[in-house]
Amino acid sequence: MVRIALTSLGCRTNQVEIEAIRHALDPGGGEVRFVAWDEDADVYVINTCTVTSRADRQCRQRIHRAHRRSPDAAIVVTGCYAEADAATLAGLPGVVAVLGPGHRGEIGEQVRRAKAPRTDAPTVRTGGLDGPIRAHRVDRHPGRTRAPLKVQEGCDARCSYCIVPSVRGPSRSLAAAEVVHDARRLAAAGHPEIVLAGTHVGRWGRDLGPRQRVEDLVRTLLAEVPEVRLRLSSLDVAEVTPALVELLGREERVARHLHLTLQHLDGAVLARMGRPAPAGGLAARVRSLGESLPGFGLGADVIAGFPGEDEATFDRLLEAIEASPLTYLHAFGFSPRPGTPAADLPDQVAGPERRRRVAALRALADEQLGPRFAAAQSGRRTVVVVERAGGGDRAEGTTSEFATAVVEGGATAIGRAVSIVVHGAEGARVLGRIEGRNGSEGGVRAGAGC
Repeated sequence: MVRIALTSLGCRTNQVEIEAIRHALDPGGGEVRFVAWDEDADVYVINTCTVTSRADRQCRQRIHRAHRRSPDAAIVVTGCYAEADAATLAGLPGVVAVLGPGHRGEIGEQVRRAKAPRTDAPTVRTGGLDGPIRAHRVDRHPGRTRAPLKVQEGCDARCSYCIVPSVRGPSRSLAAAEVVHDARRLAAAGHPEIVLAGTHVGRWGRDLGPRQRVEDLVRTLLAEVPEVRLRLSSLDVAEVTPALVELLGREERVARHLHLTLQHLDGAVLARMGRPAPAGGLAARVRSLGESLPGFGLGADVIAGFPGEDEATFDRLLEAIEASPLTYLHAFGFSPRPGTPAADLPDQVAGPERRRRVAALRALADEQLGPRFAAAQSGRRTVVVVERAGGGDRAEGTTSEFATAVVEGGATAIGRAVSIVVHGAEGARVLGRIEGRNGSEGGVRAGAGC
């Protein structure tokens, strides 16, 4: 029996991929036993991230720790960092294979080879990033109530700070029929909510024939998989079309939530990022979305300390976000990636100042945006996917609007979607009581978005 430990860093796409790897490595018959990453294993498989230098460092640290724990174990590295810097990873102790995203299908062979002693140099396989996206067969996501489903891979944008297109390839879409197949498997496993995930989800369908948009996929899933709720992952503002807004406002089985890949609100900074801004400015477009989708959770990615962002520009960013309908932020400091245009731009912001600005953005989100939104939910009905115990008869989960909810009477509803009435807030968390206990479609419809 081979003991295998799996781990993944980074985005929802990586989460789907590590479960697909688990599925592929377990043929049944008792030949494989999966163990936790911090346990002794014969093979360690790590799906890496390279979105920042910090992510690179975390990947290397996990590899070093695995080798110290089990010096004779074989370590197989895959994912974005494997594509970006295979030579560095291949030189780390214990690493027997470095497989970029285009070669994940070879992991099984590397695991089989790990059963025998190896004296040859590590296998390094990169490239092959322009082929069709493969279905990622995943029966379930152990330990997760809300299940990510990978529908797209790659990116055609050329943001000046980002290396993702070079490590994931161009945008490719999984055909709608394949998405429906995978969604049905996840629904059958008891996941009440599916999160559509990908490198650039808003580009789904652009490469298919006939050409489609992400709202077409949502409509198909609503019709073909009626037992689950859907949630969209990150979208650019330009991808939130009037048709998608209409769909979100009407369909109660789609979460009342959008996560926007804004990165900034200043036009000059966006231009240096290589990100087009809509006519009238991005802040105005966000305000318009808030007006079109009242009560929705609106989150955003924001990068602080981009080259040329002076103190006055950052102060204006804080003011614009505070005045916006945004309800939470994912704030990051600019991380110069070798080989990207932004790494060589003038007027770089020093590391301590970048960190100060990130802290200011997070404080704004934690102290103002989140609590303001939670307080505004009082008296409303919403749907919560109940995910974990909260003490006594309470449980905690995620609302349709992507707020954390404390659910009274929810201890027996873990793993289900239930309708609640919100009666208060604790900081950014909403407090509510279950209105319908069975989590059925009827119960969900009764409360969603009212």
